[in-house]
Amino acid sequence: MRIVIQKVTNGKVLFKDEIIREINDGHIFYVGIAAEDTEEKLEEYKKWIIKFIEDTKQDALLLSQFTLFAQFNGKKPSFHNAKNNNEARKMFEKLVDEVKKNIKTKVESGLFGECLDIIYSSEAVETIYKDFNK
Repeated sequence: MRIVIQKVTNGKVLFKDEIIREINDGHIFYVGIAAEDTEEKLEEYKKWIIKFIEDTKQDALLLSQFTLFAQFNGKKPSFHNAKNNNEARKMFEKLVDEVKKNIKTKVESGLFGECLDIIYSSEAVETIYKDFNK
């Protein structure tokens, strides 16, 4: 799993031009699930994400992002290192459910596999990259 975390003062998810999810003062988690990720590894990732959110005491917006596994051979990206769509959906939805069960602050997520607009505001640049497979 790879995660890019971005600190935001406000984050919104739009689907078909309508706001469907929103957070304030929190973090957006762009989550990429690797082809090699397992249910056992998911438990480790979940604990890390929960601890991060608990430590910051802020809202969280989790978004599936298979493009974190893009590899370039020439100009065209390949996503062979990302988990296939059906398995990734199950793992991502399980991750979101588990995080929501264990966190008191607001936790939202996007719609898996849909074309979404993500709009956010940020006062300062804080972007964190975490690769669990290294």
